[in-house]
Amino acid sequence: MRDLLLDLVDAAARHSDYAEARHVERRLERLATRNGLLDQLDDTRSEGIGIRVRIGGVWGFACSRGHDRDGAEAAVRRAVDVARSQSASAAGELAPEPPARGSWANPVEIDPFTVALEDKLSLLEAADTALRDGTGAQLTLASYEALRTRTTFVSSEGAACDQTVTECGGGLSAVVLERGESQVRSFPSAHGGAVAQAGYEHFLALDLVGRAPGVGAEAQALIRAPACPSRRTTLILAGDQLGLQIHESIGHAVELDRVLGRETSYAGGSFVTPDAAGSLRIGSAEVGFTADATTPGGLGSYRWTTRAWRASGSRSCARACSPVSCPHGRRRPRSGWTVPAAAHAPTGSLASRSCA
Repeated sequence: MRDLLLDLVDAAARHSDYAEARHVERRLERLATRNGLLDQLDDTRSEGIGIRVRIGGVWGFACSRGHDRDGAEAAVRRAVDVARSQSASAAGELAPEPPARGSWANPVEIDPFTVALEDKLSLLEAADTALRDGTGAQLTLASYEALRTRTTFVSSEGAACDQTVTECGGGLSAVVLERGESQVRSFPSAHGGAVAQAGYEHFLALDLVGRAPGVGAEAQALIRAPACPSRRTTLILAGDQLGLQIHESIGHAVELDRVLGRETSYAGGSFVTPDAAGSLRIGSAEVGFTADATTPGGLGSYRWTTRAWRASGSRSCARACSPVSCPHGRRRPRSGWTVPAAAHAPTGSLASRSCA
């Protein structure tokens, strides 16, 4: 695959100031049971090649499905045509970055795609049964997910790298109905449970079968609990909720595309403005936030970004209540914003990929 991408970049570079090609192959498996019966069994695969060129300060992009050479070469021609069809821009040079070279994959002890389907379903069915037995839950759900993404990247600046990211995990939910009210209790967390950058060993470590009776009992306790009092008080957030709060309130807010208003009609905007670096207070002066794309197991961790920038360790994205950096691409940043290696902040929460 790398040889094909090198050929494509060579062809594109003859007509552009900069060119890059990437091949992405993904496999996603999702399994779920509902009240002891199979509710979902999906195994999807996708593959494609993307071409990006820069001519006279403007960009052109095109892609092709699969890895067919003819289709990829046609994508090169389309990308060049797209860039040429636009007026030249006075945009500055690309920010400097050493060419990414090599291969990387996150640690995996048990490849989830080599585990027999029967074994996975058997574990889910046992956990689902344990959720119902003796708990009185009217609806029980057990889920499993495994995702593998292989990316190969080549650029006209000499980058040639590939990385493989494997993720795996699952979770449980019990729904209890009583007196016209319903309550849901989930483990380890809502929205699909806990998925980590790891292999099948992470799913086994969740011990869904062993934890299921407690989840059902907690659902019963939740529906019978008195209403939460309404008053001004100190609130302590559990780790999973705290991670989600940081992800939504800080991580998304400092994404540069949102700060610049380019995601308003798609994913939303941000309360942070381009001139807010170093001045906007967003919380206690005792609080600081960092983005670390090297966090083991984190769903936002990687060796290289999609633009082949190498990940670094902990980097501040909000310090003393003031955001000081924004994740973005290789164009020169606006004054006041630094360029982090991390592509999304914060990372480290094992269950926050849904918005990443």
